[in-house]
Amino acid sequence: MLPVILLFLCGSAPADNSTGKPSSGLSGFTLAPQIGTLGIGLNIGYQVSDTFKTRFNMNYMGLNTERTINNIDFNADFTAATFGILADFHPFSGYFRMTGGLYYVDMSLKTTAELEYGKTYSIGNNKYTKAELGRGEGSVKWQRPAPYVGIGFGPGAGQDSAFSASADIGALLIGDPKVSLRFVDSAYAMYSGLAKDTGDYERKSKKEIRGYLPFWPVLSLGVSYRF
Repeated sequence: MLPVILLFLCGSAPADNSTGKPSSGLSGFTLAPQIGTLGIGLNIGYQVSDTFKTRFNMNYMGLNTERTINNIDFNADFTAATFGILADFHPFSGYFRMTGGLYYVDMSLKTTAELEYGKTYSIGNNKYTKAELGRGEGSVKWQRPAPYVGIGFGPGAGQDSAFSASADIGALLIGDPKVSLRFVDSAYAMYSGLAKDTGDYERKSKKEIRGYLPFWPVLSLGVSYRF
């Protein structure tokens, strides 16, 4: 996929009105490593004209965290991979840019309940132990195309310096996730109300998770190198 994108980015070169050559002594290609709320990433860009640039952006993030869902602590492993085609508009042919584009988002959160022996947990109107509840596990997934809008700063057509700072702030519209949450190996046979209580807990927790904001805030900082 990347060679096709590079061919697209090379489709035309920035030119001034008199010579048909790049308006600075550098080519229109840029590489910009970055770090931010999408993780560690890289931009591969090309200055199509004095005011228009295209970028291919890719990011990856992985972390372990803890979440409390309806009074039960879960250990959570989060991974996120994002791949985007972006269009930058530099209205003043300078550093300021307005950006729109489309990403493919592959984010997932896998959870395991941190239940402890000797403690009781309120599920529904009853209290249960770890032995009775079994093992709580779940997943939250975003796997879909997602539009992006934002503003930022990056090298424009008139900059002669090879190195410059870059930054983006915006929103990735990821929508609602697919949520799976359940208790496995529960002692349903011994406690007739347990199946109903855990079912109610699962439905309430899914509703709580889906209530999160349907967009991912994007903030990134990087260094841009222009060839």
